[in-house]
Amino acid sequence: MTPDRRVLALLVLVNVLWTPVNLAIKTATGGGFTPLGLAATRWMILSIVLGLFLALPPFRRMSDAKFPARIDAGKAVLLGLLFFGPTHALYYTALERTSSFEGNALGTTAPIWVAVLSFIFLRERPTPLRLLAIGLGFVGAYIVSIGFGPPRMEAGHTSGNLLYTLGVFLESIVGVGAAVLIRRSSGITIL
Repeated sequence: MTPDRRVLALLVLVNVLWTPVNLAIKTATGGGFTPLGLAATRWMILSIVLGLFLALPPFRRMSDAKFPARIDAGKAVLLGLLFFGPTHALYYTALERTSSFEGNALGTTAPIWVAVLSFIFLRERPTPLRLLAIGLGFVGAYIVSIGFGPPRMEAGHTSGNLLYTLGVFLESIVGVGAAVLIRRSSGITIL
């Protein structure tokens, strides 16, 4: 199946706008947004954009979107309202107390947390290839965020670094929990 190029271009644009988050967050919170207000605004915009994408038949075909059962849809909304959104508010609060580079470095630990939590809660054993991919992803993200040297964790940033790490850990827990729902429908509709 050849994906609709317009839908693919829109999806790439949304990813480009969504991805460089830490620098944008520091700018927004420095400009008067509260962390909770910013998280609510950001996730509301994402919900609207994804809803619009899901309304497009070419996008549904390209993403193989399968809508969840009503009970799973309710659980997904609760996961978002009670965990994903507030976790991002925690990130934004942390970024007021640490640097975006340190936040990026701490964020690179997410695949490690997910692998450990998937083993504990879902009884998934990572394959050697997956472990290699996690390791390469961690190293690559570290090099992009920090460079080739050790991180320079500023002493005054300890509380922000701890909050950011807590956010990464909580989001990893929720991601593993959402995996159960995603297996019954599709990731794009659960998001």
